[in-house]
Amino acid sequence: MKNCKLCGLEKELIKAHIIPEFMYQNLYNEDHRFYEFSVQDILDGKKLKPFVQIGEFDKNILCSVCDNERLGSLEKYAQKVLFGKNLNPNEAPDCQNYELEGFEFSECKNVDYKKFKLFLLSILWRSHITVREKFDSVDLGPHADKIKEMIWNNNAGEELEYPITTTSFIRADYHYKDLILEPRRMRSKEGINSYIFSIGSFQFHFYVNSTNHRLPEFVYEMTLKKDNTMRIIHLKNAMETALIKKLVE
Repeated sequence: MKNCKLCGLEKELIKAHIIPEFMYQNLYNEDHRFYEFSVQDILDGKKLKPFVQIGEFDKNILCSVCDNERLGSLEKYAQKVLFGKNLNPNEAPDCQNYELEGFEFSECKNVDYKKFKLFLLSILWRSHITVREKFDSVDLGPHADKIKEMIWNNNAGEELEYPITTTSFIRADYHYKDLILEPRRMRSKEGINSYIFSIGSFQFHFYVNSTNHRLPEFVYEMTLKKDNTMRIIHLKNAMETALIKKLVE
């Protein structure tokens, strides 16, 4: 019996995934296993072996109610948005494609701002509270408690309160649908902290900023909107390779 990190109650805790299991669906081989490797493994020429465990989980952070019900309901919705699973007409995003100054992006309407933003913030928060070493770079400091309260109170906050931008590799001839990278912390010369999560064909960029810092201009345009619109930037051929290389290095 330990205290659940979300509800705070002393309960029996369960094996809770840090990144939801459904986001690993494109990583499995025919035996429903996936490969786990480090950059050093590749440099050393080691042969990759199928890894049985389905993703990273922590048995010391969440109770079954918080994991399966409170966060689980957000995950079920996000799975519909990202992978179109079990969609009904009322839930389906309505997406239009655009090109501006050489960049392609989609604008999707009917994406529930509160549900989808809280789902993404829950991944960031879980990455902070876990002791799993693959998430050591995520240190939210005093922002952790605020994000936890947002999740617990079902309050996604304002658009520029922990804004998130989304990039997609789907349009490229070879996209990284079978790759999940460890999250990376970045700090701009202006002092803005942010975290990049590369998960399958998507990259989510979280800005953990204070009100004293002005965000990059594109964040204002591309973050999730309270009018339930979501913009997704599409990387063209070769751009995704360069970006992944930079993150890995």
